[in-house]
Amino acid sequence: MLASEARVSQKPLTEKSIYTIKICKKMKMDIQSYLKEWALNYFKNRDLIARNIEKIDSNDGDLVIKYKDRTETVKPLGNLSDFNVKQKSNDYINLICFNTRNNFDFLLKNWEDFIEFLNLKILFINPFSETEHKWIISPSVHVRISDDQSLKKGLLAIFETVSVLHDEEIGDNIKNIERL
Repeated sequence: MLASEARVSQKPLTEKSIYTIKICKKMKMDIQSYLKEWALNYFKNRDLIARNIEKIDSNDGDLVIKYKDRTETVKPLGNLSDFNVKQKSNDYINLICFNTRNNFDFLLKNWEDFIEFLNLKILFINPFSETEHKWIISPSVHVRISDDQSLKKGLLAIFETVSVLHDEEIGDNIKNIERL
């Protein structure tokens, strides 16, 4: 019943999506808080075997993860354009953004700036996808293993492995949180 009532772009939400929305509603999360929680779970699960995480703190909306050998900052942005690509850093940075065409286009438009961040990873996510939920790119590594002629085509192929979210769908999903 809930799946038929909660719709995004005329497609019914999956049971997992409805569960995610209910969790967000229960926790009264805004979208940045949701992305932060998603990232926290992702990085904890990724470390289950290695157990390299020593400590995770919250700092001005970001997560700061202290590993045995480095410290990483996780920035739950939603929109990639919220990241200042002109402020260069060699810090370990993970950007969490939605898998939208706008974010993908921003990556392409600012590719030359992104490749200068040696320790940057960008996670493009769609928590409501029925297929893959994320794809990850490290521009400074990717530029070394790809050629300029196939860059856009290759990135587009990776981008399309996760269902593309449209900006209005993000808002619709947030509204669905309040309806459920």
